[in-house]
Amino acid sequence: MLQPYLSLSCLEAINFLNKKRTRINIKNYSSHSVENIRNSLKNSMNRINKIYKNLEEDELEIDSQFSHEVKNQFLQKNNLYYNIGLYSDENKRFISDTQYIWSIIKQKKDDDTYLTEDELNKSMYFLGVYQGECTKNIAGLLNRFKLNETSKAITSVVELFYKDTHTDRMRKVEGLDKTQTLFLLHTLSSINGVRNLLCTILPRENTYLFRIKYIVTYYAFCRLKKFANKIQIDKVELTPEMKELIVFINQVKQVQGDYFEMRFRSCMMHYNLKKDGICAIDRNLINQDIPFYGLVESCFNGKSFNEQNTIITNLSNDFSDLLERIIPLEIENSCVL
Repeated sequence: MLQPYLSLSCLEAINFLNKKRTRINIKNYSSHSVENIRNSLKNSMNRINKIYKNLEEDELEIDSQFSHEVKNQFLQKNNLYYNIGLYSDENKRFISDTQYIWSIIKQKKDDDTYLTEDELNKSMYFLGVYQGECTKNIAGLLNRFKLNETSKAITSVVELFYKDTHTDRMRKVEGLDKTQTLFLLHTLSSINGVRNLLCTILPRENTYLFRIKYIVTYYAFCRLKKFANKIQIDKVELTPEMKELIVFINQVKQVQGDYFEMRFRSCMMHYNLKKDGICAIDRNLINQDIPFYGLVESCFNGKSFNEQNTIITNLSNDFSDLLERIIPLEIENSCVL
């Protein structure tokens, strides 16, 4: 779940350093590229029908993989095998699902087939090595600068639980087909991976956590906005919970600049302090002793980092709560990993 953000930070830092003629020559021996992993975030910006099509292709590919493992024809015919896994924590809070994670790390070979499990594991290992080397080099270059954040060891222990199931046996959402239900589930996975996992590990005031939370919430909003538009155009019969979600999305649309101001959003996505070559920080507000050096205050009418952090956290949690009321997840009898 962290791969897109690790790839984004490595890619943006290396691009910036290359522009400053400080080259980091690290070989990536993975079949994955950080560019492709980073671009998985941009799938949220596709048209809704293309997003649905990608979901259907992913679901079909994963289902085929698991179906071929089953030798008994009766089990195959009746879909009595597993093609999706649900992760939760010790408090039975949903964290993510395997199909969402696979959509991030899937990789095709030259013959247009996907990497095998062993090939995927090997590729992800070397991608981790590459990202680690990038981070090590970047951290070394930053030693000379005064930073307003210090590194802290992660001491939290999160006990993960897991449950296998089949998408055909998941409880249906009234008015939605399986693809639409998976769309909402994957959107929830992106949000809850931050809410119920990262936020229990990293301190609330950590700016890297904020950046991830901000990007996740922005892309979730983009996805849900397109989903709501499509649902309304198709005149789908809505449950009370679905109506509540649509109303909330429309409310956020009216004031989305309070959450996703364009200059600030660009800086979060591209790891710089400029928008279209112009510094996004008001000269009078530059302060290297505060998070993002005055960027938050400049883009959000003087609001502090802590205030904007609370606003984004609350919005993300609201999306999570609304989606959890819509999607009937059965994770009570999950087993510890």
